[in-house]
Amino acid sequence: MVRLEFTQPVPGFWGIVFPPEDGHPAERKLPRVPRRFRRVECSLPIQVRQAAESASEVRDVCITQNISRDGLYFKSGLLSYSEGMRLTISFLHHSGLFAPNSKYIGQIVRVDQIGDGCVGVAVRLVG
Repeated sequence: MVRLEFTQPVPGFWGIVFPPEDGHPAERKLPRVPRRFRRVECSLPIQVRQAAESASEVRDVCITQNISRDGLYFKSGLLSYSEGMRLTISFLHHSGLFAPNSKYIGQIVRVDQIGDGCVGVAVRLVG
């Protein structure tokens, strides 16, 4: 065993970038795992509702920004989406990947504040 002591900071010595301990928690996130399936830009109308919908909830109709075999990303004016929320998603028109009016269960993996009063919602399809 060898002890190593620096007389001054050498940030890149180990070849690893360590996040600052006093930084904002969002800046300390681990790097994202690469996607299993490639995403393609695609504008398809979808109907979105919370999986455990109550009678008073409003359905959201959005346009996808991109899709893959196991997920999709859409933009919405509703700000009530949150990470971990389960959704039921219906594609309103036929596409090569999804049947029209079929329901898919998804879970929100990320919600982006994209300005102009909208959010971007990344969903992983789970069923």
